[in-house]
Amino acid sequence: MFRTLLLIGLSVGIGLLASTLHADWNATVKEAWDTGKGVLDSTSAVGKKALDVTGDVATQAVTTAKGWISPEPNTEDRERFARVWETTLAKLDQALETSDQMQQAPESSMFGPDKVSIRNDFNAILDDLLAILEDPRITTLMDDIRQNRRTITQLEDSILRDKEAQISAPAQHMIKTTQEGYEKNIKQSRNRIVSQRRSVQHQKEQLRLRLQEIGITVSPDQVDVLLVRVDSENILQMAAVFAILKQITQQLMVLTQESQESLQAARRYYGMHMVVLESVVHMQKKYIDQVENHFMAGISRITDETSQLTAETQRSLQSASQPQHRHSYEQNLEAQRLTLKTARVYLQDLNAQRQKVEQAMTRTLKDLGVAKNTYATVRISSQLMDLLQSSQQNFDAIMGLQVPDIIPFENLEMQKKYEELSKRLTEG
Repeated sequence: MFRTLLLIGLSVGIGLLASTLHADWNATVKEAWDTGKGVLDSTSAVGKKALDVTGDVATQAVTTAKGWISPEPNTEDRERFARVWETTLAKLDQALETSDQMQQAPESSMFGPDKVSIRNDFNAILDDLLAILEDPRITTLMDDIRQNRRTITQLEDSILRDKEAQISAPAQHMIKTTQEGYEKNIKQSRNRIVSQRRSVQHQKEQLRLRLQEIGITVSPDQVDVLLVRVDSENILQMAAVFAILKQITQQLMVLTQESQESLQAARRYYGMHMVVLESVVHMQKKYIDQVENHFMAGISRITDETSQLTAETQRSLQSASQPQHRHSYEQNLEAQRLTLKTARVYLQDLNAQRQKVEQAMTRTLKDLGVAKNTYATVRISSQLMDLLQSSQQNFDAIMGLQVPDIIPFENLEMQKKYEELSKRLTEG
């Protein structure tokens, strides 16, 4: 009776757990999208400040990002999801197994794996998972834009070199490049620059449309802002990963609801959800680390170097006597001050963005804490069910050993004597 009641209680508990997953996971996904919205809002603000400071697009108003929507995946995204689904499940299983090992491992060990070494293995699996979930279209488009811009810069440099060489070039020569030859080179370079700029505009529009497909509505000007930022690829890939994690979470939710009677399945799917949250935290930590130790540190170095150069320029200006020298120092000083101002704005905005992601990570960590606790609960329940099932088999075996061999009495007199002895034992 006790076993029956316990089994009923476990079944009800797992049923309640499965019924609450929908609300829990939806809340988690919503927080992820809210986090993304904050990232994009801040990105727009950062870009506007940087562009306003440099005066590059003084007449173009960069509006606040309209925010994130949660669109239904299009055909291409559904096909991509189908391609990565099995690989993602395998990676989630691997991460979950490693996480279980980490929980059982000692804090430190000289001759075997410990929590630190297994955690490193776990983080490597999360890196693999995030690489699987990255959007190759975004990466390819951004790489193509960068390459085309580098080509434009190289062509502009080539035009300057050809103009310099054209000055001393011969009018006619059998071997050397003539003035007309250099003019032809310059014209070809200019035509290529026009073509490369058209390609960049097309690629930027393709990037804008791709962002719209995954739920980020931005204007062409805002795409320019994103491409200006040093952390643009980090931000956009986080957005792309969130988009596909949403689909994965929804599928895990459905699978869990459909497996309410299976404790092992509930444990596995909820464990996978826990790993998904671990991957989000891992991604956020990597972003924070890169902003702090690379981007902000780099801008701080630029600020320090420019400050020193500004001090030297001021000293040189004070000692300069010729007007043309003073004019050159004043122009240099103005450019250095603009660099300082822009760098400080950039540093402030990167710091603000880092704080936003830190706040988002705090929220994700709370969700992860709940997920870990729930996973442990499911795991314990699963272990108890295994114990009960094993106990049932043991009960049967024990009963088989304890039941005596029933041998019929040889005759009626022996049976009567048996009953007499039993009565005496009872009375005595």
